[in-house]
Amino acid sequence: MVRVAAALVYVSLALAQDRGTLFLSGPFEVYAMAGERPAREVLNKLEQFRHAFGTLLGQPDAASIWPIRVWVVRPQRDAKAAALAFARDHWEMTVSSANSVDAGILKQLGRIFLEANAAPMPEWVDRGLLDLFSTLEVSGTRVTLGAPPPERSRDWARMHMLAVHPDYSGKLRVLLANLQRGADLEPSFRNAFEKSPAEVEKQLDGYLAAGVFGAIPLSGKPLQPDRDFEARPAPPPDKRPPSAADLLEAGDLAGAARANPRWAEPIYRLALKETDPEKRLAGIKKAIALEPRNPRYREALAQAVEQNRLALEEAERRRKEEARLELERLRDEALRRIREAELRANEGKPRVDESKVVPWWDGPQPTGHVEGMLQRVDCIGGMLRLVVAPPGAKPVQLMIRNPSQVVLEGGGTSTLACGPQKPPRRIAIQYFPQADAKLGTTGEVAVVEFK
Repeated sequence: MVRVAAALVYVSLALAQDRGTLFLSGPFEVYAMAGERPAREVLNKLEQFRHAFGTLLGQPDAASIWPIRVWVVRPQRDAKAAALAFARDHWEMTVSSANSVDAGILKQLGRIFLEANAAPMPEWVDRGLLDLFSTLEVSGTRVTLGAPPPERSRDWARMHMLAVHPDYSGKLRVLLANLQRGADLEPSFRNAFEKSPAEVEKQLDGYLAAGVFGAIPLSGKPLQPDRDFEARPAPPPDKRPPSAADLLEAGDLAGAARANPRWAEPIYRLALKETDPEKRLAGIKKAIALEPRNPRYREALAQAVEQNRLALEEAERRRKEEARLELERLRDEALRRIREAELRANEGKPRVDESKVVPWWDGPQPTGHVEGMLQRVDCIGGMLRLVVAPPGAKPVQLMIRNPSQVVLEGGGTSTLACGPQKPPRRIAIQYFPQADAKLGTTGEVAVVEFK
């Protein structure tokens, strides 16, 4: 955190004796330590700047992440306005009049509003905007843009031309909107000005050489400082609730988020604690919406997206593996049923003296029989489904779950090629009747005989 300026010590001492009058508008907290009139004039200038700068960014009611506290004190000989400094949970500065809100302060305010309201843009855009608005002139509701700064950089001149020159005036907002959406320079310039960046730079050379820099009036915010800014007693320091920074330091992330809904840090930290990938991603996106320029949040978003992608790939891999294991289980279960059917078919037969058995197998003894034309063989994950058309009857579908367990007679395994059989062959099949509604079959094939 940046230390507050030394001049604020004076204000703190004065506040201890006289808390003054407080004016609130937008993010500004203006304390009148030297009468209400100069404080109202200071607040009017600050609000007109916020309105003009925010309107160009597409945010007329531009927000600040932290309150901006301004002490308006009596003028002191040789005293200068204190630059904006960050003091734990607010921005703070000391001025004596609206005139003391100088170019340096306006540039700092512009940067505060850029950080809270604008997506990243090229650095030359930021520099040009801040230099251009640092000389904004305010007189009541009359706002004028374009007064040259002491140092006229090319970035300032480019932004001045785009904002003030008749060829471009009114179109700059379109360029900034395109850039904030992440569009490239070429299409952004053509969309806004119907010119390429190179054409604009060529015109800028002549603009700088001519050295004629005019100004244009802007639509001011309709304010009457004497009526629109309500005066209220300043609260004593000990009556203020814990700040968001205090709550964050104490570990109360949810409380910190409630205390300052504009602050993305507690929301970001809450997101990192999420175990659900989708909730973590949503939380990081919410933090980026509040502070679109924070590089930590953008890097975390890229990491979260990559982690989600890997998690989805791993889930798909597990799904396929589970499907493969389930298929194997079903296949093993089918073989078990076939063996049980064989055992049931052989029940009651006399026991064979194995010492006298010749090494020859006569196959299982199924009870089902069908004979007809083999029309088609469907190959289903290592299994075969045979479609047989008996003479004058509807086709019958039979399943071979394990071809190695089926006896083929009159031909080899090559005769059971997948697909339509061209031409169909006459076939006789012995099978174990056992319907499978899912596969649409009526039995398990035991013996296939090609005629």
